[in-house]
Amino acid sequence: MDFKDLVRVALSSITFREGVREAKIRSPQSFAFHTISVGTIAYEICRTIYEKSDIGKKTLDELAKTYGIPWEQLCFFGGFIHDWNKLPGGDETKQSLTEKEKEAREIIARIAKLTENPNINPDLFIRKIALMAEGPLPDTLHLPLWIAIKLGDML
Repeated sequence: MDFKDLVRVALSSITFREGVREAKIRSPQSFAFHTISVGTIAYEICRTIYEKSDIGKKTLDELAKTYGIPWEQLCFFGGFIHDWNKLPGGDETKQSLTEKEKEAREIIARIAKLTENPNINPDLFIRKIALMAEGPLPDTLHLPLWIAIKLGDML
């Protein structure tokens, strides 16, 4: 998949209702495009690592092989889902957090369908990939992905 396809799949995975409900400052466009921007930054960081470093290329290829998901999708959708789960903020109730996870699962299921990749699954993205930016580096294999999502989130 090229970058335009990644953006198309991410935008296609969000329903208008989800965008409106989740909107920051009541603007579905700003919310959707903010999450896309985190995915974009993560993707671009991974692409640069892949193109400029033999070790980075080898590591991203190994990550892709480990998960059965191209590194481009791991980086882009990892950043996208990370930010989707994080917004709108800290005043959410337990019930709304449960609803938010359910919604994220539905989005990831739609991404899997749109990419025709059954290896893209909610547990992997919610419990592991999207959480990369929240904690310490899990191991050296995940270094490029961890850096990409963490920096994408900060920028």
